[in-house]
Amino acid sequence: MSNMNLWVFSMSKKLVAIALIGLIIIIMAGAFAPRPRPQAKEIPLSEEEIESILVLHVIDESDKEATEVEEAPPEPINYPPVNMTKVSFGTDQGYLYIKIEVLGELPTEKDDPVTEITICVLMDTDGNDSSGWHGYDALVGFYITWDPLGKYNIEVYITYNIATTLDEEEAFKNADYISGEYKGGPGKNYVVLRVSMELLGLESGQEVVMDIHAEAESEEYHHYAFDALMSSQYNYTGTGNYFWHSVKIPIP
Repeated sequence: MSNMNLWVFSMSKKLVAIALIGLIIIIMAGAFAPRPRPQAKEIPLSEEEIESILVLHVIDESDKEATEVEEAPPEPINYPPVNMTKVSFGTDQGYLYIKIEVLGELPTEKDDPVTEITICVLMDTDGNDSSGWHGYDALVGFYITWDPLGKYNIEVYITYNIATTLDEEEAFKNADYISGEYKGGPGKNYVVLRVSMELLGLESGQEVVMDIHAEAESEEYHHYAFDALMSSQYNYTGTGNYFWHSVKIPIP
């Protein structure tokens, strides 16, 4: 074989090897790439139908908790889209419905410096403040984020079987998740969340300790703005691991 042929043969082997390596890299990258998150679905009921289900209405009586949470600005920020005014509850055909109303419309466009808006309901579903994260075994969460072009994205997650630990990352890493359903959201001053009562082991008449709050996050502050449901009628006054701004809600 001539020197030229040897050179061509050698180069061909190198190109084949490089191609194989490239293919392996592409396959491995695909294997470890983040999977698309499940899309949240809207509750297949009209606003009127949902309103007829809601029977328990709790007015938020205080905003002072914004001055006491960690990772917040030195002076509390008045941000209407996370300033809760009322939370309502109802049950129908095995579902628990929770409507959270806020002072201002949830934004459709990115509102600097806010990077994410979260509305969530933490629940102690088993009545044991020694299990779960700070006593909470489940979380129903609604999240708004924005892409680089300013288009909003909605995610709703139901987290249950939260691990028993005070370490937040560990607790939720070892929990179970499913995508949830909502009504309202951006362009509205409310969001309705619904969850299977069977999934969380809830029953009508059961009293459940909950932490219901809304928050806006910025690059600088995790709690750029914060508000939790506070009611003198439903405030939880016992001892335990729960957050101090918890409420005790009777499931309708």
